[in-house]
Amino acid sequence: MHIVVADSQPIFRQALCDLLHRVADDAVIVETSDWNETAQRVANGDAADFLLFDTALAEGPLIDACARLHRAQPNLRIVLLSARFESGIYRAFAATGAASYITKTSAPNLIASALRVVVNGGIYLPAEVLEVTRPRSDGAEVPPHVPGPAPMDRSRSALSPRQQEVLSLLRQGRSNKEIAEALGLAEGTVKVHVNGVLRKLGARNRAQAVLRASEL
Repeated sequence: MHIVVADSQPIFRQALCDLLHRVADDAVIVETSDWNETAQRVANGDAADFLLFDTALAEGPLIDACARLHRAQPNLRIVLLSARFESGIYRAFAATGAASYITKTSAPNLIASALRVVVNGGIYLPAEVLEVTRPRSDGAEVPPHVPGPAPMDRSRSALSPRQQEVLSLLRQGRSNKEIAEALGLAEGTVKVHVNGVLRKLGARNRAQAVLRASEL
């Protein structure tokens, strides 16, 4: 597994590398410290599986920076890192299809758990995602809008009981393999259910599905 750790703080980079080696002992890690170095590393075609990317390094809008990185390596899984939780960053996270979002102020054991979820193919989001709300005209509170395809009419797209189970496990950051083991299903069957969840929630990817689920 090849991982690029992009962060301007040497101490935090080293801490991340140490945690990554704990959760993925076969990891080959490359460190970068600024946007140009990171973009060049990705553009050169080095086959990285993950990029842990400090959002402070982005040149220009974060969405544009992620899009540029994905154009260079479409299969690259980007994990956004920020000094603190910001609703604008997780909106960018949803719009760009990033793999996960981790706040650097989290406790080391929580960051380790988040990295473990990520390297196993899951999605990690900070708890604040489900707490951030905006006022509605009737005074109720609803989760912020998640960019992407327009939601379908949910009166016609209620999730089946099995899809609800799959969605619950997706929100825990489980991979298809882990979901299959938990539910006693074939991995191919889980993939079908995941695709059904994405379609019914109007989500482009698993990350958006997790965010849209908070609107239900």
